[in-house]
Amino acid sequence: MVRDTAMYDLYQEVQRIFGDFTTIQKQLEQAFQYLRYYYPNVGVPRVVTFITGMGSDLYVSNNLIVIGLDFFLGDKAQYKPANLPEYILRTYQPDCIVPKIVLLLAKRFNEVDEEDQTLLADMLYYGKSYYFAQAILPHVAEHIIIGYTEEQLTDTKKHQHIIWEHFIEQALFYETNHLIKKRYVSERPCTAE
Repeated sequence: MVRDTAMYDLYQEVQRIFGDFTTIQKQLEQAFQYLRYYYPNVGVPRVVTFITGMGSDLYVSNNLIVIGLDFFLGDKAQYKPANLPEYILRTYQPDCIVPKIVLLLAKRFNEVDEEDQTLLADMLYYGKSYYFAQAILPHVAEHIIIGYTEEQLTDTKKHQHIIWEHFIEQALFYETNHLIKKRYVSERPCTAE
C-alpha cells in the first residue's frame, strides 16, 4: 500500500481536507464534555484515524474510536466509497463524522427490550438514539444528525400528520414482520409506502 500511487493520492486528499484533524478533534472533545456531563462515570475512548483504502468507515467501542478518514472526504473528493448509493454518500462528509460516532455511542446507553420486536419498539430505539445525539451535539443541525438534507427534514416535519395517519390506518405500530418493518426503519432513498 505504501508504494501504491493511488494510496499516496488518497493520503494527499485526506491531508488537504482534514489537515491536522484539529476541527474534528475539537468537536469530539465538546461531544465528550456533554457526554461526561450526563454520564460522569463514562470514560473517554482513545481516538485513532487512518486511511483504509476505502475499507472501513468507523469502529466505536467503549475504549476506542477508529475513523477511516478516506470515507469522509465529501462529495467533491476524487476518491469515494464504491457501491454506496448517493443518499448514503451524502452522509459521508467531514461534518458527519462526529454525529455518526455519537449515534453509534448511543447504542451503549439505549436500553431495549429484546423480546419486543414491534415496529414501535424499533421507532422508539431510533428516536432515543437521535434524541441522545441531539443532547450530546446541541450545536449540530438536526438534519446532519439524522442524515437528511435540510429540505428533506423540512418536508418530513411539514407532512408528519400524513405519516402518522398512515401508521395508524395501516395498524403498523405493533407489526413484527421484519420485511414490513424494514420498509420503514432501514436506510432507503425514500419510503414509497
